[in-house]
Amino acid sequence: MTLLDEPLLTRQEAALFLDKTCGTLAVWDCLNRYDLSPIRVGSCIRYSRTYLINFLNQQMEEKYVLRTAA
Repeated sequence: MTLLDEPLLTRQEAALFLDKTCGTLAVWDCLNRYDLSPIRVGSCIRYSRTYLINFLNQQMEEKYVLRTAA
């Protein structure tokens, strides 16, 4: 399955997946806080589930590295 084959998530679905609010995702996108690679489809914002999973994995790795470095 490629990114083109997978269904895209709305901001609300992505926020639920990440256990964050829609507002938080909007701020992250606006400030480029994290690269969730949002996709603009017309006036709508969509997110790839694959990118969200990669983001979560990266966050877990960074947390693990910080804990083992201390």
